[in-house]
Amino acid sequence: MSTLAPISRKERNRVNPDETPGEISRAIEELSPQQEGAIVALLSDPGLTGAAKAAGVGKAILWRWMQQPAFREAYRHARRKAVEQARARQQQASGEAVEALREVMNDQDAPHASRVSAARTVLDMAMQATNEEEIDKRLAALEARAVRKGAQRWGASRTAFAG
Repeated sequence: MSTLAPISRKERNRVNPDETPGEISRAIEELSPQQEGAIVALLSDPGLTGAAKAAGVGKAILWRWMQQPAFREAYRHARRKAVEQARARQQQASGEAVEALREVMNDQDAPHASRVSAARTVLDMAMQATNEEEIDKRLAALEARAVRKGAQRWGASRTAFAG
C-alpha cells in the first residue's frame, strides 16, 4: 500500500523556475488542445475578452488558465518564439533597407533633405553596429574572465578541503 498522497491538479501545473527546459516542455506538452488554441488566440489578441472569444472559452476560464504556471510558461515561450521570428524577418529585410537608403543617398535628383536623412541613417546604423560589436567583444571577455576566476576559486577551495 502506498503512503503517497495523490498529486493535486494545482501541483501538477506548477512550474519550478529551477526546472530544466525538458521538464518545462513536458509541462507545456500537458496542455489541452483548447489551451493551446487559447495561447494562439492570446498571441493575436492579448486582451482576455477577445482572446477568450477567439479561443471559444469563457473569460473566467482563460483567466484561470493564465494563473497556471505551465500555461503561463507556454504562453511566454510562444511570445518569445513570435518575437524571434519577427526579428529574423527584420534582419532579412535589413539588406534591402540599407540598399534603399544608399539609393536615396546617391540619387542626385532626390531632395537634399532626403539625401542627408538617408546618409545620417546609414551612419547611425554603422555606428550602432560598431558599438554592438564592441559590447559583444567586451562581454565575451568578461564572461571568459569570470569562468577563469570561478575555476581558480573552485580549484582553491578543493585544495583547502583536501588538506
